[in-house]
Amino acid sequence: MQKLQKNMIVLCSLLFGGQICQASFITRLSGFSLVTGAALTKRAYDYSTYKEADSIDAQIFPHSLAWYKDLAMKYPEAHLDQKKFKSGIIWAADMDHHIIYAPFYDLITIEQVPENDTEVQAKIEKLAGFEGIVLHEAGHIEHNHNIKSLFFMLGTLVPLEICYQDYMKKVAQTPSAKNLYGSLWNLTKSMPRRIGLFSTMSTVGSLAALYDSRQNEIQADAFVCKHADLAALRGYAQFFEKNISFESNISEISPLKYQKFVEITSTHPSSASRLIAVQKEIARRELAHVK
Repeated sequence: MQKLQKNMIVLCSLLFGGQICQASFITRLSGFSLVTGAALTKRAYDYSTYKEADSIDAQIFPHSLAWYKDLAMKYPEAHLDQKKFKSGIIWAADMDHHIIYAPFYDLITIEQVPENDTEVQAKIEKLAGFEGIVLHEAGHIEHNHNIKSLFFMLGTLVPLEICYQDYMKKVAQTPSAKNLYGSLWNLTKSMPRRIGLFSTMSTVGSLAALYDSRQNEIQADAFVCKHADLAALRGYAQFFEKNISFESNISEISPLKYQKFVEITSTHPSSASRLIAVQKEIARRELAHVK
C-alpha cells in the first residue's frame, strides 16, 4: 500500500509539475506557476532518488529504541510499528516515507540513567512529554498531510492562475496591441498592475499554505488528545508551557493587537492556543474520572 501511494504521488507530481512548467514557457503563465511546477517536479525527483537513511544505532541508543517499541505496543492506533524511528535535528515526521525523527539531544536524555528520586520524576515527566510529541508526528503521517497539502496547493494555484490569465487576455485584446510596438507598450503600461496582481497572488498563496500548515498541526494535536493517556497529555502540555514563556517575551515587544497577525504568518498555531486545547482534554478526562 505504501509503495502504491509513493508511485501515485510520483506520477501525479511529474504530471502536474511537468505540465505546469511546459505551460509556463508556451503560454507565458506567471512565475508563480513556474515555481509551483518546478516544486512539484522536484518532489517527484526526490521520491525517485530517495535513499533510506540509517536507523538509530541499537548499541548507542538501546533505551530509546526499547522505549519506542513500548510506545508501539501502548498505542496501537498510531501504528508506530509501521513507522521508523530515527535520529534527526528536531522532532519531525517524514510523511512521505513514514519516519519519525527525534533530536539527538532528546535521545541522550532518554538514555540517561537517573541517580536519585528527583531525577527519576523529572525523567518520567520528560518521557511523558516525548510520548505526546511522538503521537503528534504520527498523527501527521496517519492523516496523510503530505498528500492533503499537495492537493491544497494545486487547488489554490488554479483559481489564482485563472485570474492572472484573464487579466493578461484583456491586456492582449486592447486595440493598441495589434502590432509589436503596441503590444510592448501595453505590457510596459500594465507592468505596475501586473506586479501588483502577482504580488497579491503570491501573498494569497503563501497565506493559504500557512493556513493549511496550521490546520495540519491542529489535527495532529487532536490525534494526541484522542489517543494519548493522561500522563502523556500532561507532559505534552508542559512542552507548550515552556514555549509560552518565550512567546510572551515577544508579545511584550509587539502590541497585543498584532499577535493574531504573527500567528497568521506562522506555520504553527500559537503555543497558548495549542495548550488550551490540550488542557481542555485533560480537564474533560479528569472530570469523567471523578464522575
